[in-house]
Amino acid sequence: MDTRRQRLVIGLSAVLALSSGLLGVSPVAQAAALPGWVSAPPQDNLIAFFGVGEGPSLNEATQQALRSIAGKLSTRIRSDAVSSGGISGNTVTRSYQETVEAYIQDIKLSAYNVRQTELVSGRYFVLVEMSREDFVRDTRLQLDTVEADLRRRLDPKLTARPFQRFLGCQAAPGLIDQARLLTLVLSTADTFFEANPAMERYEAYQRDCAQALQNLTLQLQASPAFEPVAEAVGQALNVRTVSSGRADGRLEIKGTVTNQEMFGNLNAVVDLSVALLDDRNSVVARKSYRLNGISMISYDGARQDALRKFLNAGGVEQILTDLRLN
Repeated sequence: MDTRRQRLVIGLSAVLALSSGLLGVSPVAQAAALPGWVSAPPQDNLIAFFGVGEGPSLNEATQQALRSIAGKLSTRIRSDAVSSGGISGNTVTRSYQETVEAYIQDIKLSAYNVRQTELVSGRYFVLVEMSREDFVRDTRLQLDTVEADLRRRLDPKLTARPFQRFLGCQAAPGLIDQARLLTLVLSTADTFFEANPAMERYEAYQRDCAQALQNLTLQLQASPAFEPVAEAVGQALNVRTVSSGRADGRLEIKGTVTNQEMFGNLNAVVDLSVALLDDRNSVVARKSYRLNGISMISYDGARQDALRKFLNAGGVEQILTDLRLN
């Protein structure tokens, strides 16, 4: 073979290898005879979605095929969401796409079947079909469940007292985000589903909860030794706080301090307790923390050191998370 022909063969091989990479098929497998459904899989239609996967095992190839379907759906969902104004610009991110794909992966088990399999050069190839009808049915069921939970938590008849409304709204953001996602998934998969009424309903939930938080007042109580923690928590809370007088709920910060001397240093072990109480003096949530501080001067300095280290290490955020106040 002359040099020109050798270069031509090498060039064609490089093109084939590049084409294989773009199609998601390994060059080794491309060199062997592949079934037609690998290079030209069926197109999605009103009956089903299709995906092709490749892997060292049948299971891994199937999972890749399902990820292919999830990727196509998530792209459509994001496109639909942007064009309809269903989500804000900063939500259209990689994390949003991953959330969509993770959701689709979670519900796949009841909605797909393997149409074709092939073993080529030690690699498995799989064609997966996902039933659009089953996918839509499962998504509707999940959306109905989330919406029922939202109605239960935010029903004005069940949350007449401000603190009840406040507690209902604490869980609302996550449920609203989930409901929005399911609504977008459903509107993309089901051509007869209208997303706008549901999206408007979720916006109304958010407005109502924002108003509920704005109207709520918490009484912040703390013993003098723990006022630095109380002050930091009060600044981080999204609701109004008072030190005395009428309030819709109460946040208590108290604890005990054990002093001891070790190796010439003064140590303070602080057992901090934070509790959220409703307007009927019932404990809604309580959390305890053990803190340690050290000082060479005084036990009071050791206590302050323990509280300072706790706050610097994100203690306020931890309290708000544990008590579901953020």
